[in-house]
Amino acid sequence: MNIYYRLEDIPPTLRDTVVTIGSFDGVHRGHQKILEQVCRTSRASDVELPRVVVTFEPHPRLVLAAMAAAAGKPPTNDEKLELLTTLAEKAYWIARYGIDHLIVVPFDLAFANQSPEQYIRDFLVAKLHPKHLIIGYDHRFGHRRSGSIEYLQEMSSQYGYQVHEIPAADIDNIKISSTEIRQALRQGDARRATQLLGHTFQLSGEVVYGRQLGRTIGFPTANLDFSQQPHKLIPKLGIYSATVRIDTTTHKGMLYIGQRPTLDDNLAASVEVHIFDFKDNIYGQNISIDVLHFLRQEAKFEDLSALRQQLQRDKVQALSSLRDLKL
Repeated sequence: MNIYYRLEDIPPTLRDTVVTIGSFDGVHRGHQKILEQVCRTSRASDVELPRVVVTFEPHPRLVLAAMAAAAGKPPTNDEKLELLTTLAEKAYWIARYGIDHLIVVPFDLAFANQSPEQYIRDFLVAKLHPKHLIIGYDHRFGHRRSGSIEYLQEMSSQYGYQVHEIPAADIDNIKISSTEIRQALRQGDARRATQLLGHTFQLSGEVVYGRQLGRTIGFPTANLDFSQQPHKLIPKLGIYSATVRIDTTTHKGMLYIGQRPTLDDNLAASVEVHIFDFKDNIYGQNISIDVLHFLRQEAKFEDLSALRQQLQRDKVQALSSLRDLKL
């Protein structure tokens, strides 16, 4: 899949496209139905058409909230933004579901303030040359979100594209599913989250140095840096069985999310993974962790010896839960 992070990088040869637009956070089963529709529409043509997903970075809610704050307006949504996928994770799953091109629009004040006509003429048509637009009934765009699917349809004959409306029931299901996935992860129900997503929930990031106490008790861990991911949802604190993808190789492991009460760190939640039968130096590398099964809540132990004994029991349980995986 080709990924374009700047609008000027989109090749002029990208024409007669099948386009869908949205945040696609989580790329869950509801989103997958839309991606399937993009693929079906592409194949229905005499010549298979390029399949394009447009998404935004940063999330439009962050930009619009900043705009409102700068104007002295109260926030319209008090709920904390908790993203199911980083941009890299989103791209990974979108590619897996058959999309050819991912356009990452740098969402800023200038883009948000386009008139609906400018948005269609200067962005959609000039950059993407769509033949088919697959859009939800509630899609809004342009200055003060004044553009609508009805306006896209109104302009379709002038610009030569067809609009395919995603049914309201499907859009509502996407919103409901996203809420249920977040609730499941906050409760530590990784299995339920996997069912709703249609794939595993991932945590990914750069491996950084921690206190390195894990190696002293026989359980060295790779600590992930989340400083650049302040809005990524972190599941319930505790121990999970997991798989870890490093480059193109997948390993079994055990994930810890917690505040290290045995060490009395009093720090923000740490995300670290012990990779079974693995000794390579991976500091500075980016890895992806698939969160699979919740094993237990975090707990405070009398000393490091007691912690080590519990981790040995955790490993047995984790390996049991991962037994049927073929890596």
